[in-house]
Amino acid sequence: MLYATGKTPDEMMEIVLTIKTKKLKTLAPLYFRKAGLDYVEQILAENLEQTTFEQLKTPLFICVTNFQTGKYEIINDGVIMPAVLASIAVPIKYGYQYINGVPYMDGGVVNNLPVEPLRERSQIVIGVSVNPIISVYGSDRINLRRSIQRFTELMVNENEKYRRTMCDYHLEIPGLWDIDLEDYDRAIEIHDLGYQAAKEFIEKNPELKKRNWI
Repeated sequence: MLYATGKTPDEMMEIVLTIKTKKLKTLAPLYFRKAGLDYVEQILAENLEQTTFEQLKTPLFICVTNFQTGKYEIINDGVIMPAVLASIAVPIKYGYQYINGVPYMDGGVVNNLPVEPLRERSQIVIGVSVNPIISVYGSDRINLRRSIQRFTELMVNENEKYRRTMCDYHLEIPGLWDIDLEDYDRAIEIHDLGYQAAKEFIEKNPELKKRNWI
């Protein structure tokens, strides 16, 4: 979303590094989970100049899950903030985000690789996954947090399978398997893993260098 507003990668990292990670810890009673979502809204509001999709410099499509229908929806018009908050509202972490009285949650619950709106509008679609699956950890490492992360990994990996075939290219970022759902203080490490993977991906697909958007 920040990229769509015109922020550079360096500017986005500066914002991430200002976040107080303790305020995002969410394995707590519902009130504190809601406080975590409120904190995200505060950070975004402080760094957003645009408030609607129509004002964005780059088209943005946000995938959310309608809790009542159980289906995903793509939002790309109107006010940005409710859609963004809904897109990260994993119930077990943050509760729900209400839009027009309807509870919504993270679109990744049913569609973690929302290729559909891009496939209709783009000549080339590059899908990027950040959910590598490895063999399950030893029983000594299984606790509530690891169980929640494993549940999430398996769920989103399964619903990505079909949509990967809809991409012209697909890249999965290695090295993320041991990063916890709440390892917010590892932002630089996560950035570096993604940057290195993207460089290697482009080297393996030199035809992409010929396109003026690389």
